[in-house]
Amino acid sequence: YRNRVDDLEPAVARKLYGLDSAGGGVLAASVTLLESFASCPFQHFAAYGLRLREREIYRVDAPRLGRVYHAALSLLVRRVGERGLDWDELDGQRVRGLLDEILAELAPRLEDEIPTGTAYHRYLLGIIGRTLRVTVDNLAEQARRGSFRPLGVEVDFGPGARLPSPALRLPGGERLVLRGRIDRIDAARAGDGRWLVRVIDYKSGPRDLALDKVYHGLSLQLAVYLLVVMSGAGALLPGTAAVEPAALLYVPVHDPYLDARRPLDAEE
Repeated sequence: YRNRVDDLEPAVARKLYGLDSAGGGVLAASVTLLESFASCPFQHFAAYGLRLREREIYRVDAPRLGRVYHAALSLLVRRVGERGLDWDELDGQRVRGLLDEILAELAPRLEDEIPTGTAYHRYLLGIIGRTLRVTVDNLAEQARRGSFRPLGVEVDFGPGARLPSPALRLPGGERLVLRGRIDRIDAARAGDGRWLVRVIDYKSGPRDLALDKVYHGLSLQLAVYLLVVMSGAGALLPGTAAVEPAALLYVPVHDPYLDARRPLDAEE
């Protein structure tokens, strides 16, 4: 990526590869943009250079549902913090109450994302509520079994953002600064005073972190997020001397079906 950008005039490179100028010889790009180029330079050029787009057709798809899930989970984390609650206190009844409140608050946005005029779409809204309850129950159970607590949600990083991003020097003398948004950052205090941090990305389906894809630049998201958090930890934990990486996690936001040959009771 660096070599191909360096072979072109800077203005041409920015246009062809979707880079933005942040001034002072600094280029800005998202992690998705880098993954796209590593996967297929031609489709990257078509998407970011020619800016080709599929015709907009309304349908309820994974990205549309994902935006609703992200908004609801971010609001929930903020609401728990505002009310001074701890995650290990979130039992089923309290989770349902908070989610009902949040979904009601998001109702105008849900009208845009998922029209509610038909029985099918009302059914989808029920699926969203059930999926969120399962996800939050799992997150609360994790909190009860450990010490990690949310440090920030939807944390922006890059030029002008709260969280700075390390600059990568390009062969032509310019620097590339990554930008993006981290779904959730958690932290835990170790017994010796060190802070441990982990990054979380919500996914509306199962997703594995394949190390071969990380190596070949096809799945950089979580690795870059953790790198950014470690390099800018002072902005999140001011005055902290020792900060160590603990984990990078995909959290599935879905309620999978079980393939069973007979009815199962609740415990099973």
